[in-house]
Order: sequence, then structure tokens, then C-alpha cells
Amino acid sequence: RIGVHDNFFELGGHSLMVMRMISFIRRELKVELTVRVLYELHTIEELANYIKVIQNDHQPEFENYDTIKL
Repeated sequence: RIGVHDNFFELGGHSLMVMRMISFIRRELKVELTVRVLYELHTIEELANYIKVIQNDHQPEFENYDTIKL
């Protein structure tokens, strides 16, 4: 079973899958992500939190990608 706390790359994720995810997120959620964001945010939970911030029109500031400051 795969959960929201599992690491994408440890589960076999790779650069082609990253590009597919970016395309899917752009199409379904209307959110633009960079490749760097997906390489920095390894879990669904981290990515979901980041997308919530973007969708609320906040510009996040990062000390690191584990902590999002508003």
C-alpha cells in the first residue's frame, strides 16, 4: 500500500514520471509547478500542502520545503 507519507522516489519515481505529474496537476488542478518543486517535495502530503498555498494565492517562503511559511 502507498500512503501520503511515502517518498515518491523511494517508490520508483523518476524524471519521466515527474513530467507526467506536472502535466496532470496543470490539467486537473490548474496549478503550475516546476520540476524543482517535485524534486524537493517527496511526498503527496508535502505536495498537497504546497498546492493549497499556491491555490490560495499566497507566495510561500521556504527555509526548506518541509516548512512553508505564510
